[in-house]
Amino acid sequence: MAYNVVLYVVCAIWFKSWEIPLYSVVAYYVGIKTVDFIVDGLDKAKAAIIITDNMEEVAKTISDEFKRGVTVMDAKGFYSNTDKQVLYVVVNRFEVSKLKKLIMMKDPSSFVSLLDVSDTLGNQVKLGKVNNLGK
Repeated sequence: MAYNVVLYVVCAIWFKSWEIPLYSVVAYYVGIKTVDFIVDGLDKAKAAIIITDNMEEVAKTISDEFKRGVTVMDAKGFYSNTDKQVLYVVVNRFEVSKLKKLIMMKDPSSFVSLLDVSDTLGNQVKLGKVNNLGK
């Protein structure tokens, strides 16, 4: 995209008009987003890594509310040198704000990291929907 922006700026200077290059930048951006939508789809997933001292309550709340499994991992804080519990769960992008509210309600001192997930594979859950492959 940087190459195209430089090209648009050169054209704007050459033709002494910013109107067409600005429309071109907008059209180019819309095209990129359209291709991303076609390739990635509408249901983008987010992985949440949750470090909490209240693992049982947070995990049960997430599992009950979203009807899916939560992976629990043991960890140790380097700075604090204390044992921690790390939760891992995948939600779709529409569920992220609800997930954050639930976590903050149950453990306001928790640390949450959200990551993009390009794809999921498994026999139980695919982005919040039950996967009935082969049935």
